[in-house]
Amino acid sequence: FVGTGGTSAQRKDTVLSLGTLDLEDVPPGASRLSVTAQRLSRFLRSQLGRLLDQTGEISLVEWRIYVGLSQHETVKQKDLIAFTEIEQGQVSRSLARMEERRLIKSQQSTADRRVRLYSMTGKGRAQFERILPSVVAYHEVIDRVLSPEEQTLFLDMTNRIVEASIIHEDERKDIQRKAG
Repeated sequence: FVGTGGTSAQRKDTVLSLGTLDLEDVPPGASRLSVTAQRLSRFLRSQLGRLLDQTGEISLVEWRIYVGLSQHETVKQKDLIAFTEIEQGQVSRSLARMEERRLIKSQQSTADRRVRLYSMTGKGRAQFERILPSVVAYHEVIDRVLSPEEQTLFLDMTNRIVEASIIHEDERKDIQRKAG
């Protein structure tokens, strides 16, 4: 866990005791790979959220907004929602809070008056730059767990799972036929 210290074995025991990746309770009919991927994703998000909470400055949603804004001068709200993959309401509330704190600014698009364009302010950029090294260090720890060869294998396996999860029309008919 972020900020818990302890040995690797102690951290592993903590993770297992929380049932984070316990695959004994996979519901019937569910994919063990899918359940594992979902649990791992949820766990990693929660750990990053804890790290950001320790800064006492921003939430995970705000961090993801910062990351989206850091890649372009201005970004449409709908593009931030798509980038963060967070519900529109959460993003909208976070944008409003960040704007109130003068971390970001918005302006109406000249091309489409219905569209708001967001960008970081100097204050927001400074906060992003101050937090970024901690987030990078956290991700480096995760990445170092696997060798470069293991990372390549993991990514290859992940891509195979993605490809297998895409159901084509003929496969959909076959699945429906088998289901009865």
